[in-house]
Amino acid sequence: MPRTKRTLTEDEVWEQEVDDAVEGIKNGRYSGFRQAARETGLSRTTITERYNGRSTRRKAQEKQMKLAHVEEDELARAIRVATVAGKPPLSEVVRGMADGLMKRRVKGVNEDGNKLVSYEPIGKKWPSRFIKRQKQLKSERAEKIEVVRNEVKVEDLEKWFTELAALVEKYDIQPGNIYNMDESGFNVGDFEARQVIVDTSVQSRYQAQPGRQEWVTAVECICADGSSVPPLIIFTGETFVRQWVPANFDSTWKFSNNTKGWTSEHHAVEWFTKCFEPATRENANGQYRLLICDGHGSHTTPEFLAHAMEHQILVVLLIPHSSHLAQPLDATIFGPLKRILSGITTSIFQLGMSKMPKDEWIEAYYKAHYRAFSIKSIKAGFSSTGIYPFNPDKVLNRIRSMPDLPVTPSPRSPLQVPTTPTSIAITDTTGPFPPHILTSSPSDFSSMQFANSIFNRMIEAKEPLLTPARIYARTVTTGIEKLYARTSILEERTEAQGALLAKRKERESVKRSVIKGKFLISTPEIHAERKAEKQRTTQNKRRKCTSHYFLTDLVAPEIDPNLELPSACQAEGEISDCIVVRVI
Repeated sequence: MPRTKRTLTEDEVWEQEVDDAVEGIKNGRYSGFRQAARETGLSRTTITERYNGRSTRRKAQEKQMKLAHVEEDELARAIRVATVAGKPPLSEVVRGMADGLMKRRVKGVNEDGNKLVSYEPIGKKWPSRFIKRQKQLKSERAEKIEVVRNEVKVEDLEKWFTELAALVEKYDIQPGNIYNMDESGFNVGDFEARQVIVDTSVQSRYQAQPGRQEWVTAVECICADGSSVPPLIIFTGETFVRQWVPANFDSTWKFSNNTKGWTSEHHAVEWFTKCFEPATRENANGQYRLLICDGHGSHTTPEFLAHAMEHQILVVLLIPHSSHLAQPLDATIFGPLKRILSGITTSIFQLGMSKMPKDEWIEAYYKAHYRAFSIKSIKAGFSSTGIYPFNPDKVLNRIRSMPDLPVTPSPRSPLQVPTTPTSIAITDTTGPFPPHILTSSPSDFSSMQFANSIFNRMIEAKEPLLTPARIYARTVTTGIEKLYARTSILEERTEAQGALLAKRKERESVKRSVIKGKFLISTPEIHAERKAEKQRTTQNKRRKCTSHYFLTDLVAPEIDPNLELPSACQAEGEISDCIVVRVI
């Protein structure tokens, strides 16, 4: 009959029972394998194979594993600590931690370009297999998903698609001239719901957040041919500080600011006239362009619409409450963008940082933008909304299949906290190896030192190791491996923290410079201001190192014999060529 799947503690108890049975056969307590199996309830085959030197199941598995069992146990422990702190790690973060443990094995070995030892990298599916082996771990969403109520009517959407098709046909608008723009807001320090790995014995699946620091708005625009317009980023701030944008940043991006970090009518006009129209003009080549956007008031101002008419741009507004159905950016771009950005920023906050500067956030957003705004994803957005290729049934059928009343989701069952069976304790509590030595917290150093001396004496005298001594040896050696793995995890975290803090310190060492008189700022303008500031700083340093002279008269008067002249004028025959100056 197959044995049921045990927890880790049950496995340790079972291994101890097998070792005791083998030891009983060796010291004559059992007459043979049959008696040992009958009295212990274990399989005779298992006792026989273990007596003949077969490895334990746990040790045999390690040959096919990336990490040793003790390394995985410590990794699970680190996840538990993070779960208790409200910072359960993402799957990719756990992969990185495992990869760091493997790299630590060859630290000090693979040096000077000599690769003496190599390991295969951790695969994408490794975290799922790791979770299966660590029964207290589980992949959970860190927070609830808010249900969106659908208020749009089928008749209104049908009419909207009909008018859209008529415009495209009338003005012969090509796919390369069909655009969708929208604004998306971001709370720096606020995370999206993500799959994280938690310890289920901790009665929490919430992810601690550093708190909302400030609001940032990104104005994005995509095209049906798979391309995109460089975004406009609106920061929160009274004035724009050039240090907000890292050096050598993408020169096509535009930046602005206001006191709340929100978009406005002025921002919409500036984006339309200085970002969208110039960026799409060459591709349009005199043809009509079509811009789909929501009905926000900033998109219907006289300045906005006048500029659209002047440049043959048709502005099509979405009907209310339909952006999640008919807007390509909402369909396939903004969701993945925020999840990717959340993954990048979470890795920084996992290091214990409570704040994120603007320049670090924009670097993270740039990476997330590059991954989310792929040609495939952009085209999928227009296709899934039925805009191009034109197929309104993709949207209309989804509305027709919806119930009239919102469905209340069934409440999620609370996490079941597994009960951990109590390990079988060593019965010898009076000898040199009592169980409390290695299980007490903090450890009893004096008792451990005494036990180590007794154990070393037994090894030197070649005395047989009884069960308490063998368990003590196994626990100590396993503890050393766990301690090494724990130290490696902490070193990886410390190095990552140090690198991040050094980068922040380098940026903060630069003098802050405010750019005035600008509402919408391009990256080249920021770089030009940075270069000018550097030149001004260099000139100021030169002035401090040089004495200042002021002309008093262009005609050489009588020479005052008490006046100390510069050394260059004291050579014989050169007095007449000098100009008398007053030294300040």
